Amino acid sequence: MNFFKDHEISVKPAGFNTLTDVIPVNKRISISSIAAAADLDINELLLLNPSFKKEIINGSALTPMPLVLPSVKNSVYTSLYDLFNGSIESVDSSPLVAGGKKASFSKVESSKGSKQNLYYVVKAGDTLSEIAKKKGTTVSKLKDLNRLEKSIIKVGMRLKIN
Repeated sequence: MNFFKDHEISVKPAGFNTLTDVIPVNKRISISSIAAAADLDINELLLLNPSFKKEIINGSALTPMPLVLPSVKNSVYTSLYDLFNGSIESVDSSPLVAGGKKASFSKVESSKGSKQNLYYVVKAGDTLSEIAKKKGTTVSKLKDLNRLEKSIIKVGMRLKIN
């Protein structure tokens, strides 16, 4: 642009750090846990990563998702490495099951402290009625626990059993 002064065009500051780095994420993890580990503002991360509208990065080893970070100190990368490799607990560390792989169960401590919640990760070919039968419950109870309006489930869904 040669005539920006003639047309009164000026550069305005972006309002956020424009120096960025891109790192591949090969794990399912929340933006908030990344912001906490890196000591960054979650709004800045969401501004730099508009494709993660649900604030979850669903990366895998086969298809890592790019995460744009503002330029940070080297010590922050150490914290992020620990988070991505399991040294720091992420918000939801249960793996999603791809089609055809064996389903997994996980117990999660409830807020009451004494009762354990059991979860089932849906695998290819599962139906809600089969899962209910295997786990000794009813389809209607599973639908209520998981706020399902219909009996439609998808591979990778994490269903609460009790």
